[in-house]
Amino acid sequence: MVGPRFVKYMSFRRPDGCLRLHTFITTPRHPTAHKLVAAFEQMHPNPISALGVSDDGITICTGAEDGGSCIWEMVKQGHSRKMTLRARMIGHFNAITVCKVSRSHGVVATGSKDKSISVWNLQNGMRLWSASGLSSEIVGISIGSHMGWLYVATKNTLYIFSLNGQALAEAEVRAEISSLCASPMPEWSDFNVFSTGHSNGKICFWNVVPGHAEVEDEECMLESQQPGRYKVSLKALKQHGEGVAVTAFGFSSDHMRCWSGGIDGSLLLWQFAESGDTGHWVDDSRATQCGLCGVKFTVIDRRHHCRKCGNIVCGRCSSGRRAIPQLSFFTPVRVCDVCKRDLDG
Repeated sequence: MVGPRFVKYMSFRRPDGCLRLHTFITTPRHPTAHKLVAAFEQMHPNPISALGVSDDGITICTGAEDGGSCIWEMVKQGHSRKMTLRARMIGHFNAITVCKVSRSHGVVATGSKDKSISVWNLQNGMRLWSASGLSSEIVGISIGSHMGWLYVATKNTLYIFSLNGQALAEAEVRAEISSLCASPMPEWSDFNVFSTGHSNGKICFWNVVPGHAEVEDEECMLESQQPGRYKVSLKALKQHGEGVAVTAFGFSSDHMRCWSGGIDGSLLLWQFAESGDTGHWVDDSRATQCGLCGVKFTVIDRRHHCRKCGNIVCGRCSSGRRAIPQLSFFTPVRVCDVCKRDLDG
């Protein structure tokens, strides 16, 4: 597992319950990639089967084949690292398959082969709530960035729970699910999606819509939905590779890109098309120089549209990024210096 800073990665599933830290990107101190940096022995009496890391790379949740899980703090002391046990949790009866850490919401979520999920207090390891009797073993858990919704996937069913354990949606899908990830967008945004990777190589992007809404499913990916407060609706369908199971998925923090990883080692980068109102943009062919500073456009000094006023400016005069909800730009986009001052207002 590669940590959020993408400098080192962790390996596990060793018979002795050991967790190892390796270099991923070379540094002056560690000029060799995949070098063993630290080994943490006997973290569990059984092999570690799942691992979750917080965004800052400090808090780590480990789950073992015996159903136990632990919360750890990794502290750097000089050039060495120490793993300190914060809490040990017992609540599953079979191997842990997924661990997820959310420092912003103060919770840890675990899923197991016993068809259950548990949500724990990050500080003391107390179980807050659990849900059992799901359709099959848990293959993915993702925690929403703002409201803390839990997106849960078994091999054939999607579940959405609120942070306090209320069931919000349940949908059965036709293709076997092999991975799950939620975007960093707010749960209430029209542009919020979560994705599932499937064993047949397909990638589904889903919206959450009110329970009374009509759901379109032109690709016939949904088998059935249970009545509830919300429903899931297929927004887009992509193909990672024919018959290549999608085992990993991730979104960029600005929601403009995402990555899918296949069981064959393949990695694809996807770019989201920018949404929003662009009808007021000035035609490129009409501009030969920046509308603010007057610099002539060249291969180096390129044209850029301000998303608010639509004028064409250079990169130096459009370094700001702001959301413009009134034009349906819900994530920060390029704006010129004049519009940035206007929006900051």
